[in-house]
Amino acid sequence: MLSQIGCVTIPGEILEKRLLGEALTESENEIFFKRFNMLTDSTKINSPHNDKG
Repeated sequence: MLSQIGCVTIPGEILEKRLLGEALTESENEIFFKRFNMLTDSTKINSPHNDKG
């Protein structure tokens, strides 16, 4: 569910290429994974199972 919310922050052209299995440029890959990693990092910080959060 959270991964779908995170997709809102990724430009539609990049998501479409990714979903179609098309190769992303280096900058598109950077945008995709940077935003994806930001989402997963923030969920780890706010997780009730995380001793640091």
